[in-house]
Amino acid sequence: MKRFNKIYFSICIFLIISMSSFADSPEIYSKNFEATKDTIIYWGDVEVITDDYKIFADYLVYYRDKSLVEAEGRVVMTSSDVSVSGDKLTFNLKEMKGEMYEVSGMMEPSVKFRVDKLIQTDRVTQKFENMHFTSCSQLVPRWEIVCKRGKIKKDKYIEMKHAILKIKKIPILYFPYLRYPARNGKVTGFLFPLLGKSDKLGYFMKNSFFWNIKSNYDVTFSMDYIEKVGFGFGTDLRYLFKNSSGDIDIYTFKYSEDYKKNYNSENALSDYDYNIKAKHIQRMNFLKTKITADINYQSNPEFQNVFNKNYGRFRLSRFSSSIFINSYISNLKLSVILSRNETFYLQKMSSNVITKLPGINLNLNQQKLGKIPGYFSVSAGYESIERSGVNYEEEINYTSGIRSRRFSLIPSYTLNIFKLPWLSTSVDLKSKNSYYLQSRDPETNDVVNDPLHLQYNSVKINLKGPSFYRIFNSKKNKIKHLIEPEINLLYSTKISEEDRNRLIPVDIFDFPSFSYINFTLNSRIFVKGKGSKKSAREVFTYTLSQKYYFDPFEANRFRQIEVDGEKIYPEFSELTNTLRFRPSEELSLDLSLVYNHYLKEFQRVNMSLSFLNKAGTVNGRFSYSKYINPYQSVSYFLNREMLRGDLKINIPGFPIKINSGIDYDITEKNFRYGTLILSYDYQCIKFNAEFKVYTSIDGKIYPYYTVGISFGNLGMVKDFFGGM
Repeated sequence: MKRFNKIYFSICIFLIISMSSFADSPEIYSKNFEATKDTIIYWGDVEVITDDYKIFADYLVYYRDKSLVEAEGRVVMTSSDVSVSGDKLTFNLKEMKGEMYEVSGMMEPSVKFRVDKLIQTDRVTQKFENMHFTSCSQLVPRWEIVCKRGKIKKDKYIEMKHAILKIKKIPILYFPYLRYPARNGKVTGFLFPLLGKSDKLGYFMKNSFFWNIKSNYDVTFSMDYIEKVGFGFGTDLRYLFKNSSGDIDIYTFKYSEDYKKNYNSENALSDYDYNIKAKHIQRMNFLKTKITADINYQSNPEFQNVFNKNYGRFRLSRFSSSIFINSYISNLKLSVILSRNETFYLQKMSSNVITKLPGINLNLNQQKLGKIPGYFSVSAGYESIERSGVNYEEEINYTSGIRSRRFSLIPSYTLNIFKLPWLSTSVDLKSKNSYYLQSRDPETNDVVNDPLHLQYNSVKINLKGPSFYRIFNSKKNKIKHLIEPEINLLYSTKISEEDRNRLIPVDIFDFPSFSYINFTLNSRIFVKGKGSKKSAREVFTYTLSQKYYFDPFEANRFRQIEVDGEKIYPEFSELTNTLRFRPSEELSLDLSLVYNHYLKEFQRVNMSLSFLNKAGTVNGRFSYSKYINPYQSVSYFLNREMLRGDLKINIPGFPIKINSGIDYDITEKNFRYGTLILSYDYQCIKFNAEFKVYTSIDGKIYPYYTVGISFGNLGMVKDFFGGM
C-alpha cells in the first residue's frame, strides 16, 4: 500500500510539472518529444488540435514564444470544409497565418486541387500559386482549370486569374478572371454561355455575368448575340430584406438594319424593343398593409413573337401589370388596384387591353349584428376602367375606347337555415347597386354626362343533400360510395330596357344579373385499407350539372345560336360532366365533357391521362382537347381540336434525363409543336441539349436547337424567353 502511494504521488508531481511547463501550448500529442527552453520537438505520429484545424505530421517543431509550428514529412492539415497535405508547413497558431508547399487538397462539396504554394493570410483567406483544380473523381479528370494565381475564400469561392479550362488535358477556354463557387453557393463570375441555332434566328450565343453583391441581393447582366436579328442586353436584380423582396428583370434588344428591312408585319419595327418583368412585395405594420407590384410589359406586343419558340403551343400572349395595396382594420379590408391587362392574339397580330386606374374596394367581411341570426357583409367600390383593342374570345358587345367610371355598393346577408352532416340549406340575399357617371344616349348612341343608376336585388337558395352512402367490404379494403345532390336557385330582379340601352358595358361586371336554377349530382367513391390509420383516399369523382335560365336573353349576354336555320336564346345551359379517376396515387384520369343539346355535339372536351411515379423516374401526361364557340363569333380561329403529350424520364443511375413534348392540331391537320430536351451528367460535366420544332405564325415549320454545358458548381446561362 505504501508503494502504491509513492507511485501515485510521483505521477501527480509529474503531471503538475508537465502542466506548468506547457501551460501556453496547444494540444499536441506524440509518443516522442524533446523540450528545451524555447521549443518542443515532436517526431513520429504527431497530432496538433486547435479550434479551427487539426495538423498531422511526421516531424514538428513548436516555438512557444511565437505560437509557431514547423512541420515536415507527411503533413496534413484539416478543417470542417478543407483538407490539405504537403511537404512542408509553417503556421502561426495564434494569428492563423502560414505557408504550405507542394499542396494537394480537397474542398467541399467535391473539389480537388493542387498548388505549388498555399499561403493563409487570415482565418478565411488563402492565396495560392499555380493551381490545378477540378470536381471530377477520375484519376485523369475529364475537366480541370489551371491558373497562375488567385485566392480561396472559405465557404464562398475560389478566385482565379489567367485561368484556362481544359477538357481531357486539351485547352478549351481562357478566362482572364474567374470565380468558382464553394458549397454550391452564389458567387460573382461569368456563367457558361448558351449556344444554338435556329432557321429563323440564325446562330446565337447568350452570355451572363453574375454579381453576388451581398447575401441578400444580387444582379445578373446578360448580353446576347443573335445572327439574323441583332443584340440583346439584360439586367436581373434580386433582393430580400426584412419587410420586402423582389425581382426586377429588364431586357432590351437592338435590331439589325437587315432584320428591320425584311420584317414582315403591318407594324414597322423601331430600333429598340424592351420587356420589363418585375415583382416587389412590401409589408408595413401600419394597418397590416401589404403592397404587391407585379409588372410584365413589352414595348411592342410583337417583340416576344420574334423569339417565341412556343407559338404552336400557345397562340395567346398575356402581359399583366398591376399594383395591389391591401390593408386590414379588424374585419374591414381596404384594397386598391392599378392594373393593365393585355391579351395579344398571335395569329391576328392584335391586342385587347383593359386598364383600371384605379380600382378601390372596401369590404366588411361576414359580421354578426347583435342577436340577429346570420351574417352581414358589405362591399363598396370605385373603378375607372377602360377597354381598348379587339376581343376575339366571345361575341360580346363590349365598348372600346371609352373610360367608364362607376361606383358600387353591394350589401349581402347570409343565413344557414340548418346544417347537418347529410343535409344543409343556406339563403343569400344581395343588393347590387351600380352608379355610372356617364351613360349612352339611346337615340344618338353617343356617350353623355348623364349619370345612370342600376340596381339588382337577388336571393339565392342552396340546398345540398340529402346525402346517401353505402359501405362495401372486400378482403383488403373498405369502399364507401357517396351520392350527393345539390340545387341552387337564384332569383334576380331586372332593369328596364331603357336603362340597359343607356349602359356602357366594359367588362363582365356591367352585364345584368339573371335568374336560374342549377341541378348538380355528385358521386364519389372512397377507399381505405382495413386496419390502416391513413385517411380514406378518393379514387372516383363524377359530377353532372346543368342550368335552366328563367332569363335566357340576359343569361346568354344577348347572344344567339343558330338551330335549324333559326336563331334562338338557349334556355338550358350545356350539360357538364366532370370525372376524375385515380386507381392509384401515381395514375390519374381527368375528363370533362360539355354537351350542347341544341347543337347536338360536345362543345368542350378535355381529357387528361397523367402518370406520376413516386420516385419521379417517369412522369407523363397525354391530353385531348376540343372547343367550339356555339355563338359562331369572329373567334372561329380559336375553335380548336388538339392532341398533346409530355414525357419526363429520370432513371436513377442512368446519366441521361429526357424531357419531351409534342402537339398535333387535328383541326388544321398539321403538326404544331415538338420538343426534346436531353440532360447528360457525364459525372463532373453536365451537358444540356434542346431540340425544338414549331409552326410559326407564317405557317412555316422552324427547327431550333441549343447546347449548354456546366462544370461542377459553375452554372449555365438561362434564356430570357424560356428554355434552358
